[in-house]
Amino acid sequence: MLKPWPAKCSPSGTRDFAIDGETALVFRFRCPFLIAKKIKRLIEDRDLRERIAERGYRKIQEYAWSNLVDKLEKEFMNLL
Repeated sequence: MLKPWPAKCSPSGTRDFAIDGETALVFRFRCPFLIAKKIKRLIEDRDLRERIAERGYRKIQEYAWSNLVDKLEKEFMNLL
């Protein structure tokens, strides 16, 4: 199994799972300097890198197809 790698992303389309400093490092502006600053922070801080990778991996598993199907099935059963 591949080891999770921490995400760096913009908030566009990621707000459900990318929580800045917790599950990802989110850059608000498409500025190369700010993006590089976030990446440099991950390179230099091993604990932060591993913590974000692990939390991000756990969070994104909530959106795995099998988990979503289970949630949808429960909702449909509640409607019946």
